[in-house]
Amino acid sequence: MATVIGQLGAVAVAGTGTLTDIYTVPTDKKADVNITIANRADTDTNIRVAHIKAALAASVADEDYITYDLPTSTLADNRAPMSYTAILMTAGDTIAVYSSASAVSVQVNGIEEDV
Repeated sequence: MATVIGQLGAVAVAGTGTLTDIYTVPTDKKADVNITIANRADTDTNIRVAHIKAALAASVADEDYITYDLPTSTLADNRAPMSYTAILMTAGDTIAVYSSASAVSVQVNGIEEDV
């Protein structure tokens, strides 16, 4: 019975116009995660975050999006981190992120434990 506490996934999003998988819950596990997104550039970029359920992993549906095309300019200084907390996930669920430009970092932190 293993419990992992801490960083579960991290990536520098390429800004290629496609969703990038950041973290997928392993088989026989569940997770409670927080997502932090940082814009490393001075320019504005749009962010999308999706929590894709295991049964729908082949494609992302409209209802999977936590946020969609949120401009980083809505933040205080365009570089303050965006945070999404207390996302409950089951085996096979995936967190995926899109950025309209490069220079965006994403971390998924939390608790992953046996079911």
